[in-house]
Amino acid sequence: MNAFVRWLEGWFVGRHDNAKCFFVLALALPVLLVFWLMQALALLDAEWHALYRSGMLRTGQILLSTLLLIISLLMLHTWRQRHDPDRHPALTCALTLLLLLSTVLLGAAYGYKDSPLILFWLGFLFVCRALFGRKPAATGFIASLGVISCNEIGLSLDWWEYAPLLQNPIYVGQPLQPWWDVWLRVLYDLAAIPLSALFFLLFHLLEREKRQLEYWVRTDVLTGLTSRGAFMQQFKVECHRHARSRHSFCLLLCDIDHFKQVNDRWGHPAGDEVLAHLGSIMTHTIRPSVDVAARFGGEEFAILLPETGLQQATQVAEQISTQLRAHAFQANGHSFQVTLSIGIAQSNDGDGELALRIADDNLYAAKRGGRDRVVSAVAPAFAA
Repeated sequence: MNAFVRWLEGWFVGRHDNAKCFFVLALALPVLLVFWLMQALALLDAEWHALYRSGMLRTGQILLSTLLLIISLLMLHTWRQRHDPDRHPALTCALTLLLLLSTVLLGAAYGYKDSPLILFWLGFLFVCRALFGRKPAATGFIASLGVISCNEIGLSLDWWEYAPLLQNPIYVGQPLQPWWDVWLRVLYDLAAIPLSALFFLLFHLLEREKRQLEYWVRTDVLTGLTSRGAFMQQFKVECHRHARSRHSFCLLLCDIDHFKQVNDRWGHPAGDEVLAHLGSIMTHTIRPSVDVAARFGGEEFAILLPETGLQQATQVAEQISTQLRAHAFQANGHSFQVTLSIGIAQSNDGDGELALRIADDNLYAAKRGGRDRVVSAVAPAFAA
């Protein structure tokens, strides 16, 4: 089932226009074939033929056969061109109009209030909107509403009869004819099952998009670390938790030494490589699902170590600093190294603002002291 969902999802995401058109046509073809078969059998059997207006039935069958031929040719063309990466807005708009208007006109011929064709119309509208975007779907929607409005006006003025293809409407207040009983079941199943599957797929795609948006909101793209906003949210939660438990946590503020010189001398791609590598070091050094590392902005980083004392935090900081210092970066045929200054603050009462202030002061003390070093302190109110 998961493999099928991934396959179906692949037609909605990342496909080219021709491939998407083929998918839509492949969905429409069985529906129209059912109507073609139903009318063909009615033409061959006098009893069921009597349910239709003879001249209208023959004309309708010719038009439906022509439509099926057009769809078959379009399927052949779009399948051959399915790898074409170019966009084809005229094709997608024309295809959307063709399917929606054909469904509306067929529904008017059978009496769209009595048949499941409105479900097919909704299904085609949904698929075309999902695959082709807003403009083709809006064009087809407006055109369909125009046809429905004209049909309603014509009916109210007695210009034509309701369900003009039939001798009598499908529902006349009596038990259904066996013919309609069978075919309506087939059509309702053919409409309801795929449409339900498409709605489940829609919710699946929306849920996936929601998770992706949440991930990118909470994650720095370059380093893979937590974003500043998400870090501060988690930091507030941990401050409240530690305030209740009276346990200590440590906050590390880190800054890459002379990072502007790295960008100026070796180029911004080299600077990005430094940032990404530091992010990787932090990710593999901290405790997963416990500690939180974030890129605060530019070359500044922060690490939250819950339930951690100053000695442990200093060890983590030294490990990160040592690994970064030992790595040789390559740019323009040369190698270079970078170092890290780190300020650490331990909080024993959950006072986050004080911890941020102390860690920031210690970071600047590390820079004033010559950089490439760790400076740590306990919040003054609890200093020994």
